[in-house]
Amino acid sequence: MSWLPDVNYFQAESGRYHLYIANNCPWCHRCVLARSIKGLEGVVSMDTCYYRRDDENRWQFNPAIPGCTPDTVNNQKYIVDIYKMGGYQQRLVFIGNMESLTFKL
Repeated sequence: MSWLPDVNYFQAESGRYHLYIANNCPWCHRCVLARSIKGLEGVVSMDTCYYRRDDENRWQFNPAIPGCTPDTVNNQKYIVDIYKMGGYQQRLVFIGNMESLTFKL
């Protein structure tokens, strides 16, 4: 018995998944590599946070800084706000993949 739901639920569909990353995170780097190797750039969109965290809100979207983007899906300033949208209240790790049909991370 698999602990995963039906694999057909996770079909790669353009506009369905969005990846949030920070370039200093090794886990994020691995996700970006996998996205590239699998050729999913046109299917899984991606936004990049500033790699330095502030003490209160942690990672932020700051397109004024080279290499960073705005949050193009939810129009938030901080990654913590996106986690809260998904009902996640615990200590934040970074890597985030939002599924747009359910808005789950």
